Amino acid sequence: DVYAPPAPAPAHPDDGRSEPHGTRGIFKTVGTVPEIMVRVPRMANSTSRGYIFTETIADPSNTIRSSLMIIDDSGQPVWVKRLPANHGWRGWSTRDLKAHPAGLLSFHSPQREGFVVLDKTYTELRVIKARGFRTNDHDVQIRDDGRVLVMGHALRHGVIGMIVQEHDSQGRVVFQWSSWDHLPNQFDDTRGMRTPNDFW
Repeated sequence: DVYAPPAPAPAHPDDGRSEPHGTRGIFKTVGTVPEIMVRVPRMANSTSRGYIFTETIADPSNTIRSSLMIIDDSGQPVWVKRLPANHGWRGWSTRDLKAHPAGLLSFHSPQREGFVVLDKTYTELRVIKARGFRTNDHDVQIRDDGRVLVMGHALRHGVIGMIVQEHDSQGRVVFQWSSWDHLPNQFDDTRGMRTPNDFW
């Protein structure tokens, strides 16, 4: 489920920039949007410009439908996307909703096994995945020239190895760093980190 205002973005009153994520004041609240409580109201000339990116999240032992949200300073939704429910660790993710240069948004989707990239109209452009490894959900960086930094991980004998990849604008791996190659004590240092669940 996706909810977003239909009107084009207005100019920012201070510097003429366009607001990148929709128009304030025309969002119609629906019953599936989580209640947002603003405990400290905005103070004039004290709050940074722009919107707040957030999500609902719970411990994996709780089954919930997360919501990705972009809200304004008063807690009014600008964009909301409801996500499928998790089942324990399956379908659970940190999501990492963020803005990138060139007006792109991204969030991690465990169902898609990567980062979904959206344009300024919230239209899906592509899914970024680590090549040859399970994509790590904690971060992705997209440069304005289309190059990407993404992390992956792999399990060897109960030890989690980290991979960092740079992809060119066509999605080809042009650089890769592996903890297996550069952290010789990895088996000793991470042996106790294995968790008894079906995700790892």
